[in-house]
Amino acid sequence: MKRALVLLSLSAQGAILAACSEDPTRGGKAPPATETRSATTRSAIPQEIHERASRSPVPVLAPAVSLERVTLVVDQGFYALNGVVNATLPDGRGSRATITVQGTRIVHVREAPGDVSTHAMRGGRGLYTVNEGIVTTTWIEGGTSYSVDVECSEAGDPRCQDEAFVIELTDRLAPVGGAR
Repeated sequence: MKRALVLLSLSAQGAILAACSEDPTRGGKAPPATETRSATTRSAIPQEIHERASRSPVPVLAPAVSLERVTLVVDQGFYALNGVVNATLPDGRGSRATITVQGTRIVHVREAPGDVSTHAMRGGRGLYTVNEGIVTTTWIEGGTSYSVDVECSEAGDPRCQDEAFVIELTDRLAPVGGAR
């Protein structure tokens, strides 16, 4: 029987990604991040957040969009970056998307039924889920389990209607600090 490495993300939904292989410690490889994307993302992060990111025990990935009200929690084995992006919906209503990116190296080994990935993302495979209207991606990259959550303040916000926005956001994450 194959053994699987299950890295539990710290997402609000508790999404779990099980990656099965002969070598369960392998993890995914990061997609090529262009220097331009990394520089753009770093410049969108406030300086105090960037300094805190440099102390993270895991690589900190951040969205390549300008976030408002950015917070970053760094602790042993994980980080959580949170921010808001406002938008005007086609009907003229305003909507706020709260975006949370989390990474952890906290590991629990469990028997798994097989590969549960649902979508291609970040140069590998990952899991896309929806729970209580919050869209989430979860994947393993370089031995770290990551998740991206997007929660929209208004029903009908296209960013939370399907996987398109959260997967594009996930694919465009760029490193802004932390351990390698």
